[in-house]
Amino acid sequence: MSVAITPPPKAEVIAAALRAEHLGQPAVVTAAYAATVSARVAILATLNTETKTMEKLVEAHFGKHPNAEIYLSQPGLGTALGPGYLPSSATTNSVTPTPQPARTTPAPARSPASPARRSTC
Repeated sequence: MSVAITPPPKAEVIAAALRAEHLGQPAVVTAAYAATVSARVAILATLNTETKTMEKLVEAHFGKHPNAEIYLSQPGLGTALGPGYLPSSATTNSVTPTPQPARTTPAPARSPASPARRSTC
C-alpha cells in the first residue's frame, strides 16, 4: 500500500515561482550573452583537450628521469604533480645552487631613535 506524499505548501510556492515567466533581456543582449558563453565553453573544451595531451607527454617523459621513482614514492605526488618538483637543471646534469637573496642589514639612519637620542634631536 503506497501513501502519496504531498509537498509542504512552502515548496509548492517556490516551485510555482520557478516555473513562472520572468523578465527577460532584449533579444540582442540574450544573443550576445549566448555567443560569449559558447565561446567560453569552446575555450574550456580546447584547454581540457590540450591539458590531457600535455599530461600524456609529461607522463611519458617523467618516467625517464633518474629520480622519477623517488618522486612517485612520495605521498600525494603522482605523474601530474611530480614533475613540478624536479629541479630545472635535471635535464642538463649540472647542479647549480639556487640563488639566495642578499642579506640586508638595517640602515642605522632608518632605525627608530632611542629615547636618549630623541632628547638630543
